[in-house]
Amino acid sequence: METIKGFKGFKKGLKCRNFQYKENTEYKIKGTPELCNKGFHFCENPLEILDYYDLCDSDFAKVESIGETKTDNQKTVTNKIKIGIKIDLRSFIKASIDYIFEKSETTKGMKAQSGYYSQSAQSGDYSQSAQSGDSSQSAQSGYSSQSAQSGNYSQSAQSGDSSQSAQSGYSSQSAQSGNYSQSAQSGDSSQSAQSGDSSKSAQSGDSSKSAQSGDYSQSAQSGNYSQSAQSGDSSQSAQSGYSSQIELNGNDSVGASIGIKGVIKASKGCWITLAEYDDDDKILWVKSAKVTGKLIKSDTWYKLSGGKFTETNE
Repeated sequence: METIKGFKGFKKGLKCRNFQYKENTEYKIKGTPELCNKGFHFCENPLEILDYYDLCDSDFAKVESIGETKTDNQKTVTNKIKIGIKIDLRSFIKASIDYIFEKSETTKGMKAQSGYYSQSAQSGDYSQSAQSGDSSQSAQSGYSSQSAQSGNYSQSAQSGDSSQSAQSGYSSQSAQSGNYSQSAQSGDSSQSAQSGDSSKSAQSGDSSKSAQSGDYSQSAQSGNYSQSAQSGDSSQSAQSGYSSQIELNGNDSVGASIGIKGVIKASKGCWITLAEYDDDDKILWVKSAKVTGKLIKSDTWYKLSGGKFTETNE
């Protein structure tokens, strides 16, 4: 049987549908695989995994179908699969770019597309891509590249330093691995993931998510129910939306969750800021504190209640 290579998404810890997978391990089931019903599912195009798995809170791995397979041109199912190595964000972005380069015509300079499901792949430095159709995809590997997308469910992957990505459609996704990269998103439920140092992410849509692993990164979010996670040292994160969450894992980072019912947790040595409001949504308190591990514990969620930092499970 033909071997088909692709990528599979998992919940954190390589779990899928309550089943625990392991790297470099083969799995099989009896019978014929059925799409969306029976078998091991994966995607040949890494970006299409993001239709099913969260960009900021999932694991991804290379896989091979070594049994009977069926496909609908977006996802593939097999009755025998080999799970390869788990890949990090930088490798995921590179794989996305490589795939689109293989499937679409590449150009230098400016490429504009208005049709739905459009794809743009560029490898030259200072390249630009503009797309207005829903479910469009843009992949760029050159330095100082720019990508602008206005359609819903659009996806952008960039690996060059100083790249810029702007998206206004709902449920858009932006992944960047280069240093000094910038991502701006205004649509609801958007996701931004960045691994380069000194990267910046700005999001205004509700329920947006931002994940950054580079040092000195910055994240600003104004939408309600937004989430921000940063693991790089000396990072900064600010959120003003309702019920927003900030998680700081890097050293000497600063986070401010100043929206109504905002919560925050951070590692030792970080500074946190919270706000408290009355029943009329007027500010009562705004307080800052350093996470020392004593009065303010590390890796513990806090809210501001009665003017005091209070542990919470909200």
